Amino acid sequence: MGLLMPISQARRRAAPSLRRDEGAASEGRLSAKFVEKTRQSSTNLDNHGMVSDMDLSRPFSVVTPSLDGDVLYRLALADAAFTPGRLHRLIPTASVDGVRKALNRLAVQGVVEATPVGHAVTYRLNRDHVAAGAILELASLGDQVLERIIDALGEWRHRPVYGAVFGSWARREAGTVSDLDLFLVQPDDAPADMWAAQVDAIERDATRWTGNDTRSLVLTENHVRQHPHDPVLRSILDEGHTVSGDPSWLASLVNRARRP
Repeated sequence: MGLLMPISQARRRAAPSLRRDEGAASEGRLSAKFVEKTRQSSTNLDNHGMVSDMDLSRPFSVVTPSLDGDVLYRLALADAAFTPGRLHRLIPTASVDGVRKALNRLAVQGVVEATPVGHAVTYRLNRDHVAAGAILELASLGDQVLERIIDALGEWRHRPVYGAVFGSWARREAGTVSDLDLFLVQPDDAPADMWAAQVDAIERDATRWTGNDTRSLVLTENHVRQHPHDPVLRSILDEGHTVSGDPSWLASLVNRARRP
């Protein structure tokens, strides 16, 4: 028997291949190919055929693709002053001169404060600016998505024993071609049809919230208990962001399985 729970035919058509590698251990180790597939692009197109996915590593690209957005994002993450050179190290795709010009453009608008320090100039976000609230909101898009998922799962009639966002979204490395990977543990007493409908709903909603294809890795509670040694579970425990349940439940199973 495979490690994954049976899912409806509709969800089988939507999900990636969930088979095990031929050489996988009999206890149910998930295919490395599956893990990679869940991290590959499944590009979403809007009605005009344009790519509509969110770039979590560049959240301001939802409103502007310019370097100014990248600069504002980095300034919003830290209430600190930066020289153009120091900020450039956080935006390696841009030149120091490009970063300096972007900072000066933003300083003219008043949203960035420029302060001479000796022969240098440092820059920081003006958090008293009327636009600062909107800038901070855009910088926190990733956290807002997690909060929406937490709220949605909290309203389920049959809540997951444990749930987490994992993969590139958890690492804050998701780009426009990244899937949003969601790990869900189904309670053993949850009706299959009702559970499948709940999973379909959260996948649909999360895709609408972000534009990124949302894919759920669904395991039954019994399977997790029987196969806690699976490396995918360790990866989820190490890097995942909990969105439902208590992470200590998964940690106790995975850590116990590592003991000799």
